[in-house]
Amino acid sequence: MWRGLDLASPAALLLDFPLSVFYLVTKVLGLIDPSSTPENRQKLTIHYIGAEVELNFLPLFSELALLLPSTDITLIFFGNAVAKLIHRAQREHSNSLATREVVWEYKAPEISGGGSLKIQLHSKSGIWSAATFERPDREIDLKGFPDALVGLNAGIVTYPEWTQPVNFAATFDIPFAITEYAEQTIRQSAPDLPAANEFFAMQCEARFPDPTLLANLRKNRVRPVTVNPFHRPGQRTLPHVRSPNLYNGFAMPIVPNSKTSPS
Repeated sequence: MWRGLDLASPAALLLDFPLSVFYLVTKVLGLIDPSSTPENRQKLTIHYIGAEVELNFLPLFSELALLLPSTDITLIFFGNAVAKLIHRAQREHSNSLATREVVWEYKAPEISGGGSLKIQLHSKSGIWSAATFERPDREIDLKGFPDALVGLNAGIVTYPEWTQPVNFAATFDIPFAITEYAEQTIRQSAPDLPAANEFFAMQCEARFPDPTLLANLRKNRVRPVTVNPFHRPGQRTLPHVRSPNLYNGFAMPIVPNSKTSPS
């Protein structure tokens, strides 16, 4: 309402994406420092995994700069669609926006809190994995980790590409949260995650038996499922589905923020 949008505005059909990121970062993961000021700003790097349709409306994520005062956000998009877009741009349109390091940036007016947003597109691979952080010597660059991972309308139990983010984030205790369409799906996936992490831990024990990393994988994590208040209005039009099914309808932490969540 404070944005002055009419209830009939089509913005409600698109703003569920940036507002869902806001919900995951603030409420689900509790990453925002309320003590940040214009002189002592908070900096957040967020990896956005599995982006597809979001590439059509990247400027809408500027809303995050308005909602998070005194916060500088770098939002890096990962996904097969992202990598394909960049590779095509480099091949056919070398001066296009998609080839730049920062494809979009916005700074909110000081009267609105002065938050800022930079958007980058990751081109090396469409899949977020350990290789994202590998140095030339094949060691993991711990300094390259983001403050959080997010995935919207993820399909966490449907697509095998999520296996590496789920296990890698748990291994290094990187805060990670998702939204899903179906309430039934997200509630069923929550109790399956510990078994997936344990299976990965058993595989890792022989290769790099680091007790801290193995303890992270086996940590008892609380994963509450909540209704996302910023989901897109209306049920998805699937004739064979009668259970609750909404765009960005339900949220859950895959790896809760260990600094703010009970274990």
